[in-house]
Parts: sequence; structure tokens; C-alpha cells
Amino acid sequence: MGWKTGSVLAAVVFLLVGHGLALEPPYYRPVSSGELLDGRVRDGDSIEVAGHAWLTEKGMFFNASEMSARGSMEVDVANVSSATVGRLKADCSAPGRFGGGCRVTLRGQPARRAGRQVFVGAEVEIMPRR
Repeated sequence: MGWKTGSVLAAVVFLLVGHGLALEPPYYRPVSSGELLDGRVRDGDSIEVAGHAWLTEKGMFFNASEMSARGSMEVDVANVSSATVGRLKADCSAPGRFGGGCRVTLRGQPARRAGRQVFVGAEVEIMPRR
């Protein structure tokens, strides 16, 4: 890299840092599981929500708690790190939401697919068992 390219790059980094635009972690607005599952969160909003998740052969699903009577929501984990997905498979696999799964905090965005709201996960944190 020549001195001109290096100088331009340094100036761009300086401007970004000076304006608070460089390398800030994404912000996820905390919401309750009820807000998400009741459809009160706009598609595309970056949110954080805690609840119960489980993996089956059909995918990952989320609900407020293991015993909740609410309908569950599908969780797309395509953008979640492979290491985290491996831990989810090891710790949260279950034949259904009753009798398995784990407590999690999801970070990502709700979206519509085939007319249904799904959660597109960016990060999944498995909470310690109580």
C-alpha cells in the first residue's frame, strides 16, 4: 500500500471514529416474549428477547416458556455462528417444546415468510439452567 492510499484510509477511519460510526456493536431493543409472539414488534426491528427454545428435525422454535399455551415461532438460525448452532443442537434438542429445550436470549429481527412471522436470529445466547 502506498503512502497516499494509507493516508486516505487513515483519514476515512479517523472520520468514522470521530463521528461514532466505527465498529459499534449492533443495538438490540429489549422486548418481552409476549410482544414478539403477539405480533406487536415490527418486521425488521432489531430486538432482544428471552424465552424457551428447542430444536427438532423441522428446525428451531421459540416460545415464552416451556409450558406456554401460546403458539410457537420458528427461528431461522442461518445467520447464527456454526459453533452456537452446534451448542444449540447439543443442549436444546427436543422432540417438542414440552420436556426439552432450553432458556435462551435471541437477538435478531422478526420477518414475514409465507404469511407467518418468523424470527431471523443473528445471535443466540443459551442461558444457564436453574
